[in-house]
Parts: sequence; C-alpha cells; structure tokens
Amino acid sequence: MGNAFGMIPGLEPDEWSNDACRGYVIMAMEDCGFSKKDIRRVVGQLYEV
Repeated sequence: MGNAFGMIPGLEPDEWSNDACRGYVIMAMEDCGFSKKDIRRVVGQLYEV
C-alpha cells in the first residue's frame, strides 16, 4: 500500500476483507434497530459495489 497524501507513516489503515466490512455493517444496523429485511437490502447493495 503506497503512502497517500496526508497519511502518517506507521499509521496506515489495515486492509480489511469485504466480508469483515459487511459483518460490521450488519452488526451496526442490528444495533440501530433496522429490520432484517432492510439489512438484507443494504447487504445486497454492498455486493454490487
């Protein structure tokens, strides 16, 4: 990973897997009270990104 403008050396962001990101989205949506149907719709959209 190259050093992008404004990045502090040694504090580069970790690379995340797409599945880990989706899991955090699901957990956050559940914590906020979203319905299972809405969560499925959002996760479905993430697969298209």
